[in-house]
Parts: sequence; C-alpha cells; structure tokens
Amino acid sequence: MSQENYNHDNPKRKFVRWRAAIMPKHHAQIFEGKIIEANSDSLIFLSDIALKPGSETRLMLEVFEFNGAETIKNQLDLSGKIVDSALIGHISLFRHQIQLQSTNHQQQQLLNKLTQ
Repeated sequence: MSQENYNHDNPKRKFVRWRAAIMPKHHAQIFEGKIIEANSDSLIFLSDIALKPGSETRLMLEVFEFNGAETIKNQLDLSGKIVDSALIGHISLFRHQIQLQSTNHQQQQLLNKLTQ
C-alpha cells in the first residue's frame, strides 16, 4: 500500500477520492459529494448538507480501477446508514460516516479490492 493512501489515524480506512451521490430514505432529492475514506464496510462522505445520524441512505459511487495503463470506470449502487455527522469548520462541509448494509457479492469484491 502506498504511503500517501494509508490513513495513519484509522488504519482500517484508506484515503480515496470518489465522486458520490446520496439519497436519504424518504427524500426525492439527490445530494452530491465526495467519498474521502473507505474500507469494505464503511465510508466517509463529505457534502455541503447536514444529514441526520441514524438515517438510511442510498449511495451511488463512481470508482476507478487501475490495471497498468488501463483505467476501468465502475459505478456502485449501495445502501447504508449514517452513523455520525459533523461539521468541519475550516472548510464548511459536513463529514458523514456511513456504515454499509447489504452489498451484493460483486460490489463487495470490488470494494475489498479498491480498499486493500
């Protein structure tokens, strides 16, 4: 694992930069943001909106696999629950910790591969 992608504060999560959209349950609106840390069962999502901890959500992620000179773009459609939410003052964004729920086998394999 390369040094710049290793999170020394939480060695279970890897630093990533994935485009993401989140749709809280019982909402029709989709909110955009970025996934900045990930592992096989949780994500850190940055956005300019506050989401209530305990809320169930649908997440749509755009992730890339790099195989030598080839880049493969993948889209993941996941469900999760917001476990924690905090305002980051110096950048005026909200940091949401999301616990993933019920991923299918293929999506779980891809997450495992990208977050090793």
